[in-house]
Amino acid sequence: MKLLPFLVPYFPKKKIFFKSLKFLKKSNIKNIEIGVPSIDSYLDTKCIRESYKKVYKKVKLLELLTKISVIFNNYFNIILVSYYKDIIEIGEKKIYKYIKNKYIYKLIIIDLPYNIKGYIYKKIIKSLIFFVPFNKIKLYNNLKESFYYHLSLKDKPIRKNYNKNKFKIVGFNINKKKIFNKYKNYFNKVAIGTLFIKCLKKNFFSFINKINLFLKC
Repeated sequence: MKLLPFLVPYFPKKKIFFKSLKFLKKSNIKNIEIGVPSIDSYLDTKCIRESYKKVYKKVKLLELLTKISVIFNNYFNIILVSYYKDIIEIGEKKIYKYIKNKYIYKLIIIDLPYNIKGYIYKKIIKSLIFFVPFNKIKLYNNLKESFYYHLSLKDKPIRKNYNKNKFKIVGFNINKKKIFNKYKNYFNKVAIGTLFIKCLKKNFFSFINKINLFLKC
């Protein structure tokens, strides 16, 4: 399964959020991204920023992760997408505990510096998927962990001097079947976020139809 959907907790409504998870499970989608609502999500699209703003005060993240695990019987591999300051606010040790207990499968910290040290580097490093802008790939070449590859439509998906096995997930600007098909052969997962959030904002059936569209690719 190449598709990696991104969801915002309780967006557009709590009931629809869990309904979306139920549909993803029924569609045999095991790996999902869940964004940590942030009041300063400066690297995200306008659509994601607005969705975060709407649910920010409603979401108690750790309680939500526990609830998802219980309701869906540990079915999902949740890749948590967050900003560094929000991880600090939640608590690095708490996040590490949830990783150990398998409530969190992997962790993407969007603005984590490549030379970060301290608790996160020592304890959570094996669960990190680095968010790597295209123009800074070389800075990460000495790391052995998976990478989250920031794609722009002008970038070529594979360069001869890059080890494709390092780039596990590709994301950003993937909103059409043509683009999805272009990259699915090079990466383990193809992440789609803004498009699905826009669909959910419109209505649940729009979300279902779009998911099914990519599952047929």
